[in-house]
Amino acid sequence: MFIAEPGLGVRFESFKFGKKKSLADRMKDPEFLAEAAKTNRDINPRTSVEIQAFIKRWFSTPPELVQKIKKIYFPAGF
Repeated sequence: MFIAEPGLGVRFESFKFGKKKSLADRMKDPEFLAEAAKTNRDINPRTSVEIQAFIKRWFSTPPELVQKIKKIYFPAGF
């Protein structure tokens, strides 16, 4: 997963199909996939629309649920 600072999406979109297409092509490249398989890397690319939808859902999690999850995964505090 690639994670970057806020606003990168706007700049990234300005490349149109240049780098986005290159990255998408790389994720389908048989040589790249074979190398990834040797190192047990899971290659499961998502579109920018899918990633944006995931982030939107993630950040819309109710604060009460976030607190419950923190208590489960970080019982000593966060």
